[in-house]
Amino acid sequence: MSAPLVIQPYSSRFETIRTQLSREAFENYGIEIFSTEKIPFADRTGPGFAKNLVKLLTVRLKKLKRSGRSFPDGIHIYELGAGTGILAKRILYLLKNNHPEIYRQLVLHLSDISKKTVAQLKALDSFKEYRDHISFEVIDAVKPAFTHKPLLVYFTNLIDSIPHQRHIFIKDGQIFEVQIQTSLKKDAQIIDATSYPPKILEQKEISDVISSPSPTGRLILAPQILTVLEEEAKPLPINVVVNISKKELEDLDGLKSFLNRDRPLPFNYSYPVRTMIREIIQGLEEGGFLLFSDFGVTSQKYAQSLYIEFVSVIAFSVDFPSLAQIAETAGKTCYLTDNPPGFPQEMLIDTLPGDKQIRDLFKRESIGGTQTQARDFMENVKVILSGNEGEKSRKSEKIDRLYQSLPAGTKIDYLLLNELALLLTKASFHQEASSYADLIPANYDHAVGIIYYLVKGKFEQERGDLKEAEKFFKEAIAVEGGRGFLAYVYLGELYWQQERYREYIEVVKKYLKYTRQWGHLKGMVSIAAAQERLFGAEAARQTLRRVVAIGRNLKTISDSEKESLRQAEQWLKK
Repeated sequence: MSAPLVIQPYSSRFETIRTQLSREAFENYGIEIFSTEKIPFADRTGPGFAKNLVKLLTVRLKKLKRSGRSFPDGIHIYELGAGTGILAKRILYLLKNNHPEIYRQLVLHLSDISKKTVAQLKALDSFKEYRDHISFEVIDAVKPAFTHKPLLVYFTNLIDSIPHQRHIFIKDGQIFEVQIQTSLKKDAQIIDATSYPPKILEQKEISDVISSPSPTGRLILAPQILTVLEEEAKPLPINVVVNISKKELEDLDGLKSFLNRDRPLPFNYSYPVRTMIREIIQGLEEGGFLLFSDFGVTSQKYAQSLYIEFVSVIAFSVDFPSLAQIAETAGKTCYLTDNPPGFPQEMLIDTLPGDKQIRDLFKRESIGGTQTQARDFMENVKVILSGNEGEKSRKSEKIDRLYQSLPAGTKIDYLLLNELALLLTKASFHQEASSYADLIPANYDHAVGIIYYLVKGKFEQERGDLKEAEKFFKEAIAVEGGRGFLAYVYLGELYWQQERYREYIEVVKKYLKYTRQWGHLKGMVSIAAAQERLFGAEAARQTLRRVVAIGRNLKTISDSEKESLRQAEQWLKK
């Protein structure tokens, strides 16, 4: 039995392997990451948030124009960390249709650090009608370079994705950094199916994948790698931390005096983020403002969960009081929500002091998220579907009544629609699933994600239109850059139904490469079944021997994989 293997000594959070994996996923996946990783982006890209932001902008512009301001070079607004681009599209739509006089002067600079994301957004048909009023730009948010002075800079769920984070706490006036040591678990194993046949990787081989200069294989295996990583934390006095600059130490010391915290609660601190906020404030037009939303805490009464995991990526909870200090030090007005943990917070930093209209509008329009309502709804749907009583039609009616009772914003929550459509598909409510799935492109346009295509494909398969079903399943694969392992499952089932065994085998091999569900043995047994039909028993037996070799060498194995191993062993005895 091997002991845990230390693969990285105590390091700042932003240097850890876990953060490296998250950063690589953000940089390489493009806009599909928001569906593959189930990131809850919809709450702050929805119509409600867009309307609130546009209202704040138009109110401010009217005030400035009444005071004699004009904008001969245009009205420039910037979105940093654009992600799916959905929020920008909603804002452009609202301004074009409801405020044409402002829209005529407007240029929205849509930016992201990911070149791939910006290229994808620029190529979309969704923005063609706004081409004269939108500029696609690659901008590193922590080093914002504005080509024009912005009247408004906004972003949502950006700070939590910026990797340069330290875990800090203050005790008895002394500043500590919580550093992290990373190890591979005792007897760590993963299955590498990046090439076929799959092979088991042990500690040393996993370590080699992690330290490889190429991120390609590491990105594919990241979901498995994360299951065998262990982290151990220890506090270190900030004055003995070696990777910190004098300016950062001075900034932390000033923050310590401002926060005056009586409990040593850890919080996330990012000097680049603080520098970013300062530079944005300095870069704003006179009368301009910065508005952003993110997950975090606004009061010491709440303990801060330092980060949340979404499969390969992590989101760092934002310590809003620390950012409020920047606005106060710069002499700017700062408005901040006080929602409970788990809900988005909003902050508005205004260069125009004493604007009560903006203050009141911010307080009235800044609301909590829809996550709790969506979660409760889904739990109720599961109860309805699992009930023994009632016909299918009655269950469908109950779910519809429950859905219709939701607030308008919650009804179109991205994750709710995806989870509901997929759950109904798995329960064989294909017509109903298809109807809810249709709401996804209606509200999220190009950011529909994989579930929409899977649900629509399954609906067509059940109707008997197998050609149309195949088209949807292939679209699901394409929309996620070939990484949508669920799509390979659905397409494989379709090929099996049609006795297209050669194509079935190739699809299952791709599933094995990308699966996050540890279904490698089951997938290989299904390949053997197809091989038997195509090539005869001996070809199947070769694959089954590989199944047994892998299965017997796994130190930990799930019950479902044990069953697949048992099936392979029994098959070989025939």
